[in-house]
Amino acid sequence: MCKSNVVTLVFVAILLVTSLFGCQQNAPSTAVPGQETAPPEQETTLPGENSIVIVIPEDPPSFNPIIADTGYDGLVMELVMLGISDIDAEGNVFPELAAELPTTENGGVVLDETAGTMSVTWKMRQDVQWADGKPVTANDVIFTYEAIINPETGGWIAGIDYIDGIEKVDDYSFTINYNAIYPGYLTQFGGEQVVIWPAHYCDAAQGFSAWECARKPLSNGPFVLSEWINGDHMTFVRNE
Repeated sequence: MCKSNVVTLVFVAILLVTSLFGCQQNAPSTAVPGQETAPPEQETTLPGENSIVIVIPEDPPSFNPIIADTGYDGLVMELVMLGISDIDAEGNVFPELAAELPTTENGGVVLDETAGTMSVTWKMRQDVQWADGKPVTANDVIFTYEAIINPETGGWIAGIDYIDGIEKVDDYSFTINYNAIYPGYLTQFGGEQVVIWPAHYCDAAQGFSAWECARKPLSNGPFVLSEWINGDHMTFVRNE
């Protein structure tokens, strides 16, 4: 799904909130016991000025569009999760968890034209936290990468076969070593489908393609999943 379509769906969702829920902010909750999927310490609230309610014609399989790519999963992912980079409506790549985009000019990209390889060093922002207050670090990036490449329970993203490995430089920087010159490096761990998952919250043993944290995400993005009533609606509140 292209970025412009995601933005359009978000605005459609907001319009639905206004028309369908705007006069019901003080109505009793319709939550069904056992169907709420909010992570620990994330309170369920009624729709208000700091929330978005999406009336869902079809439940997204999860918040991980790499697995099913239905479109709905990409939409809700954008509300709660961040990648290293992202793409705006005009197709421009911008840093998200990254402090800057690595290039040959700023020293972030080093090419070995003789060997036909490259290394890319990413520097991360140090002001982003998961919803439980823990910082988002290079450990989370490496955890996500290792989960994806697991031969039994992993997944696939573009260019993953060109990576020889990821080395942690410090808590907020890491280097990706490529066995080829890979021009798509800017959005490999970002863009419209790939996000970074929390190492301390997701259960690696469950596997990237099936882990529970993809349906009960721990947010590091603009909104937090507050309520999910299957077949009815999803409520998101602003991430403080």
